[in-house]
Amino acid sequence: MCAFDGTELDIADSTANRSACGTHGHGDKQAGYPHLRLVALVACGTRSLLGAAFGTIRTTERDLALVLFGHLDAGMLVLLDRGFAAGQWFSDLHATGADFLARVPAHWKPGTVERLHDGSRLVLLGGLTLRLIEAEITIATAGGKRTGVYRLATTLVDPDRFPALDLIEQYLHRWEIETAYSEPFRAS
Repeated sequence: MCAFDGTELDIADSTANRSACGTHGHGDKQAGYPHLRLVALVACGTRSLLGAAFGTIRTTERDLALVLFGHLDAGMLVLLDRGFAAGQWFSDLHATGADFLARVPAHWKPGTVERLHDGSRLVLLGGLTLRLIEAEITIATAGGKRTGVYRLATTLVDPDRFPALDLIEQYLHRWEIETAYSEPFRAS
């Protein structure tokens, strides 16, 4: 099981970096430093870095993750946040042989192909038949708890081999990549 995720990194404020990466901001407010976008593929559990790609902040996380598809194989389960949700991108990911479990936005309303006995349903998305699981997930952090409805799409379509509750529990491992970003910067 592994996960993709992206983040932005401050880089040195130099003329060369500003020229290569530009600056970003909103409206008339600009960031103090140029930024790079980093997308990493991390093994859940060990937090081992399987691959990483860098680009400017104008490069999308999905585009950077495409560079890392060579690290994926059959038998792998890739966990994704909703920033990676795109029909064609899902098809390209599935072509690697890996399966995925991805959060999809609430505004996506794919047509139901079949309702399954566990409450999930088969849908068509990006030319793929996927299983859509809706779940209420509570996340507890030092800052408190929050509960939300998550819509998870997966290529693991057999509800008997892959029970919905098991997949929901596996999805929680996606957040392990968030802590993996701090690992290289930790003092030894």
